[in-house]
Amino acid sequence: MTGLISSTYFYPVFALVLGYLIYERRGCIPISALMPLVPLVLLVFAGMVFIDTRDIHGSLRDLWYVSKIILIAMTGLLVGVSFEIDPKWFQKLTAVVLILAFLNLARALLGPDAEGSRYLSYFAALMGPFILRYHSRRGVSRRVIRVVLVLLVVVMVALSGSRAGLLTLIVAYLASRGIFERARNTFLAGGILATLALAVWPFLPQYDISEITFLGKVQNSISELTFETGEDRIDMYANWRGFEAYRAYETWLNASFIQKIVGLGFGERIDLGKFVAYGSDEIASLPFVHNAYFTLLVKTGIFGIATMVYALFLPFRIRFNRHDPDAVVLNQISCSAAVVLLLTMALIAGPLNKESMDGVVLLWAWSSGALFRIGRQVRVSQAKGNPNDWVAPRLAVS
Repeated sequence: MTGLISSTYFYPVFALVLGYLIYERRGCIPISALMPLVPLVLLVFAGMVFIDTRDIHGSLRDLWYVSKIILIAMTGLLVGVSFEIDPKWFQKLTAVVLILAFLNLARALLGPDAEGSRYLSYFAALMGPFILRYHSRRGVSRRVIRVVLVLLVVVMVALSGSRAGLLTLIVAYLASRGIFERARNTFLAGGILATLALAVWPFLPQYDISEITFLGKVQNSISELTFETGEDRIDMYANWRGFEAYRAYETWLNASFIQKIVGLGFGERIDLGKFVAYGSDEIASLPFVHNAYFTLLVKTGIFGIATMVYALFLPFRIRFNRHDPDAVVLNQISCSAAVVLLLTMALIAGPLNKESMDGVVLLWAWSSGALFRIGRQVRVSQAKGNPNDWVAPRLAVS
């Protein structure tokens, strides 16, 4: 989740925290914390319709990848809904970012296996631009801290050589400038970014499989979003993700009509159509592909993709007081997290990634839950006829 700790350790912690929150509330969970999870629960049901009972291990693995999103999201939502916003919440998040960025950077520079490894916290990468925008600039020391923090995050992303990390920085920067506060602006910004990418793409160095560079990988990103049939093995390995996606699409096309809607079920594998070298093995199928949209298409059908996208768009459906500085920043963070998760689904599986994006999922859920709580406080005050009883708190970093 953080780029430092294996999922083996922190998922039980989430389960314990969630159990504690439910216990503290005497089992009384606010509907606002549950409703956003309904699409994800429906996604699980879709994957269970045609679950592959012959491959129990594969089916349970697929079920886990979706269930852990629900576990993390429910924990984040409950924390956000249940507790008052700490006046120093932004400073505390900044401290977390400092620790994550510094430790990941130290591992990248000093670790025994640093060469060729990626030490990256997407949580820190997402928060970096918000620190740049909102961290206090009063006094020389605070300005220095702000600059150092942002530099740590940028260098961490640069050393990782991660396109998803770079994309996270760009999306968070746009969000911190208010671009994603409304859904229509999000689509407009997406169109502008896509146009700029297509304009710059021809000028980037060509992708060379024998000597892979970061800019070459960026240039190849467009190709990876297109299908590769695999008829030529050199082209197949050069555009492996396009080949994966093509084979997943073919697997879905060969399904029945109802399976096209709800998927072929958890445990279903993507047929590659032939044996291909994969590491030190020869394989003929894959349990999942880098592009999670095609993984969902195979396992949960069109319905699964629709429910996942609808669930992640949660922040854009939350009504909040735009005169409350805390609510504005929380909305920007939650919207940027949603956009990052939606975009990285096509690159590194997004929320379905084994663990890399879990920190972003938690941030998305907590900030959305906090927005729910702030909005509920406003509605309660207005219902009592005392709209002036509730005063918007000042942003702690202003």
